Amino acid sequence: MGLGVTMLASTILQLILHILALTQDHEVTVLPGSNAVPPSTIGRVERLARAGLARLSPSFPGAHLLGLEIYVHADLESVPETVREHLQPGIAGLALLDRNQIYLLVDRARSQPPGDLRNVVDHELVHMLLHRYVADYSRFVPRWFHEGLAQDLSGATYLGVSEEDIIVPAKMRRLLRFRDLRTGFPDDDYSLHLAYAQSFSYVAFLRRKFGLPTLLRAARAASQDQWFRGGFLAVTGAPLIHQEELWLDYLENNSGALWRRLQNDCFYYLMIPAAILLAWATRRAILRDRRSKSRLEHDELDDASPNDE
Repeated sequence: MGLGVTMLASTILQLILHILALTQDHEVTVLPGSNAVPPSTIGRVERLARAGLARLSPSFPGAHLLGLEIYVHADLESVPETVREHLQPGIAGLALLDRNQIYLLVDRARSQPPGDLRNVVDHELVHMLLHRYVADYSRFVPRWFHEGLAQDLSGATYLGVSEEDIIVPAKMRRLLRFRDLRTGFPDDDYSLHLAYAQSFSYVAFLRRKFGLPTLLRAARAASQDQWFRGGFLAVTGAPLIHQEELWLDYLENNSGALWRRLQNDCFYYLMIPAAILLAWATRRAILRDRRSKSRLEHDELDDASPNDE
């Protein structure tokens, strides 16, 4: 009996110490980027950050965010120039991994999910947690994997992209090459949307197939020579290029993206003949009005002319 009580007390003590360690390991400081950010917004971001860490950190065992700083800005103008140059158009958040800092732009976050402030906070937290999880191998994890995983785990894509946005380029073999998205994303609007959309779709496909723990082990096994593809091969035994082919087949034939795209575009397709009919009807009405007006003027002239007797 005494041994059982001792073991129970020891287990409870370990649990308490573990909870305290989690609290200490995820120290978050939320700061206003300017006076335009009200205290209520700071409080909300702090609550979202702590809730996001509680939800996401168990997927990244050992990834502790000590001294994480989150700067909340009302708009782009209040962001320091040295940080602003790293922000791409329309993006609501930025994680400076080596500085252990996150910058949020409140005006770029949507008012309602998906893509609201909670999604943005979670997105940037995933970047930080992944960076800490892979530790010294972080520089070998490609940008497309970072962005794809952050979108997948946060529950929302950036820039409102979806698989429907890439189904036509996929059919036409006009997608971006993942090797070109290894260290950065393009700046032009179309390519940037494409990069976020296909990164989200591809990483979500890999996670469904292999599971998150396997993908994280592959990221940790990345090396300077082989990057993520080498780590993926070492962990799974499957060439990443083959998975890309399987993903393209899924995207084109099994994702339903083409059907959803047609449904979304159906309204616009119907509007074309409707616009033609409207233009035709308007033209007829104008011509009819002109003829009526011409007849009325002619009749008035006839009434005004003298009668022959």
